[in-house]
Amino acid sequence: MRQKYLLVFVFFVALGLSVFATTPDWCDEQWRNDNYPHNTYYVGYASYMKSASETKNKAISKSKEDAFHQLTQQITVNISSATKNAITAVSSNGSYDEAEIFEQVSSVTSHAKVSNAKIESYYDVQTSAAHTLVFVSKEELIDTYRKEYDLAIAKIGGSFESASAMIQRNEKSIAQSECDTIMNYLPKMEDCIRMLVVIDSSFAYDEALQAYSEYRLVVQELKSQLEQSIQLYIVIDDSVSEKYKSLLYGELLSKITGNSCSICEAKDNANYVISLSPALRKSSNDGDIQYVFADVDVSLYNTYKKSTIFTNSYSAKGAGPSEDKANRKAIIKSTSMIATDLIKKIK
Repeated sequence: MRQKYLLVFVFFVALGLSVFATTPDWCDEQWRNDNYPHNTYYVGYASYMKSASETKNKAISKSKEDAFHQLTQQITVNISSATKNAITAVSSNGSYDEAEIFEQVSSVTSHAKVSNAKIESYYDVQTSAAHTLVFVSKEELIDTYRKEYDLAIAKIGGSFESASAMIQRNEKSIAQSECDTIMNYLPKMEDCIRMLVVIDSSFAYDEALQAYSEYRLVVQELKSQLEQSIQLYIVIDDSVSEKYKSLLYGELLSKITGNSCSICEAKDNANYVISLSPALRKSSNDGDIQYVFADVDVSLYNTYKKSTIFTNSYSAKGAGPSEDKANRKAIIKSTSMIATDLIKKIK
């Protein structure tokens, strides 16, 4: 019996502690002002009354949203004219209205709450009110965005150098990947600039804006270079007659050009040299139908690397009422196979 009463006593003590839990100091405005002064912290505080249909967790979540909104307002409410000019200058079209500027900075600030802001939440059982405090040191926020800005600069600069080198080496796919990296980091750089001109009075935004503008031009130039045709030169040896050489050349030309590739007249100006060694091999006949194989040895030479980067042998069977027609069909089939592989190698 004593054990039963003890358990009941413990239950009511626990219940009492829960009901009459001490309200945290940070719920008091003066305490917040003393411990998180506005000259060194951005602070957001909100209380939310739970409705009968809501859960405790839902009420806490609502109070967090409101507190973060208050923190964001602290950063954005006193944007200076110089800051507005800087934010406008960094935009892609060079213009924002007042509402857009506030929205731009607010959207960037939302990232800060993920990486920097500390969160305290408390639910008052007696009043059914949820309270949340969020705060972030101004120095920490500046440091975070400066590091993100420096990282974006480093990534963009490194990718630019790599893309330029890859274009010269005819490594088009790698160059495109590096351009994609630049395109991914430019918005991050833009976000950092927009944020830093608001929170860091020492941030040299003129230099940042110039760098941002230059990088935007750089990536456009790189993309333009990538769109220029790769120059090819085709060599076919004399192992077949001239008419079949012409057919092989024409078929390969029609299939391989139009994919950022074009033919140049001078071998020394080519990015790649394609060498073909064809042979026609009569297979059999079936009454009036002739069967022929076109066997073609292919090599692809990269003029920048000064080396052969691909070799392969192809064989295709053609059929026709005459040997000539069978030869032509076999050659046409073989060039389809060759062109498919070469296009993959010269991208």
